[in-house]
Parts: sequence; structure tokens; C-alpha cells
Amino acid sequence: MDPPHPDRVVFDVGGKRYKTTRVTINVYPEALLARLVSEPNPDFQEIFIDRNGELFQYVLDFYRNRGKVHVPWHLYPALLQEFEYYGFNSGKIAVNGTCKTYGVQTIEKR
Repeated sequence: MDPPHPDRVVFDVGGKRYKTTRVTINVYPEALLARLVSEPNPDFQEIFIDRNGELFQYVLDFYRNRGKVHVPWHLYPALLQEFEYYGFNSGKIAVNGTCKTYGVQTIEKR
């Protein structure tokens, strides 16, 4: 296991590990992830979330890209559920266009 670092956060989502920083997560302080990392605890190294680990990469990219992520069209319904779980209800995100050539949709923060 990685040694603790005050700015790093490790999420174990459905068995997949993701590393990021508190700065990235705190872009949306009202959302679930920011609340989970709001108080550093040196006694634990990872935050376990019992959700779909494959879909979490899109949620994390949404944070990293400051509210915009391109997703495969066939994942869109499942991702809407994930975004709601993490604190972005349908009033806070929007789908802005579909690219049929590449089969992607763009989810953006409103």
C-alpha cells in the first residue's frame, strides 16, 4: 500500500483503485467525493465506494476536466445514475450533443 500523502486520495471503487488529489476532488465541494475527503485521516489509506469501478473513470474525468467529459453513448444511462449517486443530479449536468461518428456524448456541468 502507498504511504500516506496529505494531498493524495485513493478511491477503491468496486475493486478498482483510482488515485487523485484533494484539489481535484474539491472542485465540487457540495458533491459526495469532497465530503468523503474533507477531513484527512492518517489511519486509512483508501476510501472504499461500493459502486461500478469501470464507470468511476468517467466521474473522475468529469472532475479533472472541470465539469466536462465525453462518454460512449451506450454508457450514458448508467452514467446518469452514477452522477446522481455522486451528487450531480440531472439539474446540475447536461448532455450537449452527440457525435454519432465516434459514438460519444458529452456530459457537462450546468
